[in-house]
Amino acid sequence: MNVRIDAPEHPVAAPAPVAAPAPQPVAGPETCKSVLLAKGHPAASLVHCDGVNQVCAVALLKAGHSPAQLVHCGDIEDVGCALQVLRSGRAPAQIVHCD
Repeated sequence: MNVRIDAPEHPVAAPAPVAAPAPQPVAGPETCKSVLLAKGHPAASLVHCDGVNQVCAVALLKAGHSPAQLVHCGDIEDVGCALQVLRSGRAPAQIVHCD
């Protein structure tokens, strides 16, 4: 007994595997360097972030001040006062009055 199995006219393609979504990077705390690079400043400006208070530096950069102004976020004892100075729109040089 011969049994013949006919192949289908149009082979059925296996469904394409669904790609998993790309993992999103875990957002860590913002730092002076991360904000500086995100704002498009060159890597050479990263040197201004060395030795500064990170909270003050992030606020200063987000307020639109230049990296050269980061020197005013050096030795800060009252970070809250420095943040108020920056949020009020005053110049970073006024931070000196917080100590």
